[in-house]
Amino acid sequence: MIGKRTAIGIIIAGAMALAGTVSLAEKDPAPQAPAPVTKDAPTSPVTREQIRERINSALDKLVSDKVITQEQKDAVLKAMDKKRQCIGKERDGKPGKKHVSCEYKSVLKGLTEEGVITEEQAEAIRKALKSVFESLKKPDQNR
Repeated sequence: MIGKRTAIGIIIAGAMALAGTVSLAEKDPAPQAPAPVTKDAPTSPVTREQIRERINSALDKLVSDKVITQEQKDAVLKAMDKKRQCIGKERDGKPGKKHVSCEYKSVLKGLTEEGVITEEQAEAIRKALKSVFESLKKPDQNR
């Protein structure tokens, strides 16, 4: 009788151990697709047009301070627009990777290399743009 009880105990212990290893050996769940973007998705409190207006104002201040000329300001804005249109599109115009024909270099570096602005002017423009984008991070100033 004791031999039967021991055998039954061993069988039950083995079955329990086997059930535990089977559960550990299960495959990982299949990866899930990302959640679709809904109209409830958070949006930026500042529009692209508002950012452009702030950049325009910052550059206007540089023009009024005689750091850059109006023509240089226009060239900076034009180069920024050209860069924005270039980034974020594939050859067929759909959103995606950067367009193959786009060069990866700073707008200000390109204008400096072309002789449109000097290094000092580029640095002043960088500081002005940095202050614009830092002001966007402060929630109290955007309300």
